[in-house]
Amino acid sequence: MRFALLTPISPTFAALLVLSVCVCPCHAAHSAFVVMGWDAFPVPLFAGTSHPIGPLMVNTGGGMPGFVNNLTGGSNGGATGNVSIYNPDFTVAGRTEMVAAAIHATDSAGPSHSLSSLSDPALADIVFDLNHANIGGVATVTAYAFANAPAQYAPQVAALAAGEAANGGQSFDLLLTINNTNLPLQQVGGLWWAFDLSGEIGQLDGISAIKVTDVAAVPEPTAGLLLLLVGAVLVTRGHRLQRSGLTHPLDSETPPFCRHLH
Repeated sequence: MRFALLTPISPTFAALLVLSVCVCPCHAAHSAFVVMGWDAFPVPLFAGTSHPIGPLMVNTGGGMPGFVNNLTGGSNGGATGNVSIYNPDFTVAGRTEMVAAAIHATDSAGPSHSLSSLSDPALADIVFDLNHANIGGVATVTAYAFANAPAQYAPQVAALAAGEAANGGQSFDLLLTINNTNLPLQQVGGLWWAFDLSGEIGQLDGISAIKVTDVAAVPEPTAGLLLLLVGAVLVTRGHRLQRSGLTHPLDSETPPFCRHLH
């Protein structure tokens, strides 16, 4: 693994690092993984613009999703990095957290583009690799193509897509799910998600560059999702009115955001 050890890690993640090296030494074959844990992984941190402002990079609460956009940092051209997610609703046993990621790649399908565009075969291949990574972590992460997520996740997918559009972010390509089956919650809702797609570079579908651009998270369905969808429709309507020379009360409201600081 091409990791830079930037922060002390627990014995659990030291073992995880050894396992990851054994599973895919030097990326001899194409590989990808996304893994969740309670501590920062031994990979560089991403930085980005958080919507809304909160204690971590992605901040959910009250059933509402959180977003971090315009990611920079990490390593391997943005293919590898840590994202911190605050999701207090995930502390309830049996809850499922859904994390969406926007991925841009340069490959045989064309220059830098969303994995969901240009009929890019790399999307299905990366989803396969993510679901067969055998890396471990505190719970299993399951990956889907965002546009082909299971029907039971339709409310969350709609909320994530609406919020991302309202933030001016990139379209999501992946939906990642993880279930809290009596996990030992060492930090209340504080999770680290490590992405590593660097093993696909030069190994799969002509990929010469790949980058995580946006990440979002949403908890189990609550009334907050309905409020978000209604709000997104009103904001979109307001923007259309503004472009047509009319005004709308929401035009004067600016969604809160900040540049996440490390």
